Amino acid sequence: YELGLMRQVEPGQRFGWGWGSPAKATVAMKDGWRPDPGYDWEVNSSGIVRYGGRYYFGVVMSDHDPGMYYGEGTVTGVATLVYRLLRP
Repeated sequence: YELGLMRQVEPGQRFGWGWGSPAKATVAMKDGWRPDPGYDWEVNSSGIVRYGGRYYFGVVMSDHDPGMYYGEGTVTGVATLVYRLLRP
């Protein structure tokens, strides 16, 4: 049930592991963010990716981001770099 929910994230909230995955990959993910007055923004993305018959689990977390979109870009950039290393 939970994996089903994690596969159906609202398009406007798909970043990190939900962005830039290989075309034939199945992604179940959860993103989170919160403003923290003392530390600007904290943004994270966790996911389970099935690709080429294998499962990959990943978490990217950032903090001290000057804004939410900056943090989204950071975790998406890291996830995209990891995707480049995956082999089917």
